[in-house]
Amino acid sequence: MSLEYDRSSRVAFLYLLYLAVRRGGYEFGGVRGWAHHDDIRWYTQDHFGDSLTRLALMGFLDREDMRHSRRQKPNWIYRIAERGVESIRNLEGVEPPPIACPGSAPAPGEARPVYVPAGALLAVRALRLVSANPTPSPLLPNEPGWRTHDELTALVCPPHEDEPEWKLDMLIGDLDELDAPAAWRAEREPRKPTRPRYFSNGDLMWLVRAGMAQRFGTIPEYGRRHTVLYRLTPLGAAIVPLEWREPTAEAEGDKQPEVSPDP
Repeated sequence: MSLEYDRSSRVAFLYLLYLAVRRGGYEFGGVRGWAHHDDIRWYTQDHFGDSLTRLALMGFLDREDMRHSRRQKPNWIYRIAERGVESIRNLEGVEPPPIACPGSAPAPGEARPVYVPAGALLAVRALRLVSANPTPSPLLPNEPGWRTHDELTALVCPPHEDEPEWKLDMLIGDLDELDAPAAWRAEREPRKPTRPRYFSNGDLMWLVRAGMAQRFGTIPEYGRRHTVLYRLTPLGAAIVPLEWREPTAEAEGDKQPEVSPDP
């Protein structure tokens, strides 16, 4: 196997080809099929290290820097290039469907989308809802627009579902499960990677470090916990985040390459 087509490269090629053919992922340059390193790792459940950077420098992948104005290091998104499609054609022995080539990047001064991680993007949506109706928080009655993590979660995230019985038994160490473990194992469904439906305090802190949100900690009363609130900044209101789209169902005439990313 050649250097540019080791196992991790093969997984990345096939997944990015799948995104481009099914018109999923992020849109940039008039085409979809773009994905961030974290997206590729999340959906393929594989690790790539610096493989994506190496493949982009060798011309097998296209990449674009989608960093925000406060970030010093590049934040790349990737898409399979024609040379990558050619590698699949030669090494897999299949004929991939044709994919569109990306157009030119926005000119200087034009609006350019920004990459925001999936969890932080949910938090941005919640903060923008609050900003559109900036009623004061009871914790800060003279400062409109501030909300806690739990208040923001309630705006955009579904209610948390009850844990299945098998998982509760595992958490509490139910000894009965040792006698007949097959019953609860049968309830477990294979994990299918999906976009996050919730966001954490860490996602909110990502926005704070990026200058898209403000953070304020209230002074706790005796015996009470420290409360942290967040509010959208002008930068957070102005950015145009990249929006992920799941790949569409197989279109008529399209044929997904009959190959597996497993070695």
